[in-house]
Amino acid sequence: MMRTLAVLIFPDFQLLDVAGPLAAFEIADRHVPGSYQLTVMAAVPGAVVSSCGIKLHAEPIAYGSLD
Repeated sequence: MMRTLAVLIFPDFQLLDVAGPLAAFEIADRHVPGSYQLTVMAAVPGAVVSSCGIKLHAEPIAYGSLD
């Protein structure tokens, strides 16, 4: 069964707060391929700037679609 993991980001987020959890589940998915679908979401989708100035692309928050 595939599970969706969404990490919520906001302006001035810390990169490690996003990269750490995503990396952990990405590695877990290597052991059981197809276990996780990873996504980054934000209240305002598109490019979100981190505290160090690096931007990540975020999808819109999809309420109720992460069952």
